[in-house]
Amino acid sequence: MSIQSKIAKKLIPIAIMVLGKLAKDTKVQKAAFSFAQDIFKNLFDFFQVTTGQINLQSCEEAIETAITSCIRTEEEELVRVTAFITALYAQHKIHRGAQVGGSLRKRFGSSWFPHIKERELRYALKVDKDLEEYLYQQILSGANLNIKPIP
Repeated sequence: MSIQSKIAKKLIPIAIMVLGKLAKDTKVQKAAFSFAQDIFKNLFDFFQVTTGQINLQSCEEAIETAITSCIRTEEEELVRVTAFITALYAQHKIHRGAQVGGSLRKRFGSSWFPHIKERELRYALKVDKDLEEYLYQQILSGANLNIKPIP
């Protein structure tokens, strides 16, 4: 019998015993369930994207939708939303509208966008705060920026 076989013979019962203990642990059960849910969500998302069952908007359309659906109405607040979406499109290739919605909800919260469902938070993308601030200042000053989204 090889050394690997001898080691395997000793380790397999230990591994089975450890797996049995882990299977009885509620924390492990919750983690396994969460992991399975994530796999299912990712698979479902993949099918939605590949079959075209998603809402894609241009940067301009996303800004218009966000401004008209935001419950804040002060001009500076709407400029902030515009800067955020512009930065989002400049930094990321947007594959679905939920990326914009989730990012808006994460950045501004439900007090600005109460209609955006909490489940869209999983699609939220990070936006560079310095870029957002730069765009905010430029838009406030009326600069004509020609920022193109990532192809």
